[in-house]
Order: sequence, then C-alpha cells, then structure tokens
Amino acid sequence: MRPLLPGELDVAARALLTVPMPERPAQIARIIERAQRAERYHRATGRFHPGDGNGSLASAARKRGVLPARTVCDGAYLAALKCVLDALLEIEAGEIRPRP
Repeated sequence: MRPLLPGELDVAARALLTVPMPERPAQIARIIERAQRAERYHRATGRFHPGDGNGSLASAARKRGVLPARTVCDGAYLAALKCVLDALLEIEAGEIRPRP
C-alpha cells in the first residue's frame, strides 16, 4: 500500500459507512489487502491494477463505493473512522503483516 495521506482516512471511513457495523472490520481488511495488492501490481508492471486502483487506500476504497463527503463528523462517521484507524494501527504494530 502506498504511504497514507490524511484524506484517505476519510474516504476509507465513508466506504465503511456503506456496510453494517459488524461487517466493517472485515471490509477494511479487504480494502487494505486490495490496496496492498494494487501496489504490488503497480511495482511489478508500472500500471495501475484494473480492479483495485493505484495502490492507495483511497483508491481501493473507492472501488468498493463510498458515501458522499459529510459536513460534520457524527457518531456513525467517527465509529467508521475508528475502525479504519484500528486496522491501520494493527498493521503498524506488526499484528497484521502486509504482504511484500
């Protein structure tokens, strides 16, 4: 996965808002895996992955669908954002190992 930009957290959170709360950890795990796969594909071919985008978290999330940007950070959005951050912190802590 490419280095994260702040706006990607928002896009990923809005993608999680499209699925019920119990499905969000699995959904963000799939989005992260797809971003990682797309980055590997891009490094190997020099092209964007046709189904998963350019290797960024936002690109992988957008391929799954996102809600429109919100004007306020309500509880539902914050819970989705927390799910994104929790997953990313697990990777950072080495609890989930990204594929090379």
